[in-house]
Amino acid sequence: MELERSDNKVFNESKARGIMKQLLEVLTFLHQRHLTHQDIKLDNILLDEDHNIKLIDFEFVVHQRDFARRKRKFLTIIKENVIAL
Repeated sequence: MELERSDNKVFNESKARGIMKQLLEVLTFLHQRHLTHQDIKLDNILLDEDHNIKLIDFEFVVHQRDFARRKRKFLTIIKENVIAL
């Protein structure tokens, strides 16, 4: 099964619904394992000839515990800088 990018392709509502359902299933699968993709965009969703999706580019995936820790650290830095003003 070879995947390729197809620009300017329009899908009817039924096919679009099927593609979105698959994307939500993939995201649910990741979230159930406490993983966050962080780079969902059209360039990272490939379709095969049967309109099955493949989510790619897992470079920025983080475990949600790590994500929460980084978010707290970021918010602390922001808060400290605002207080310093």
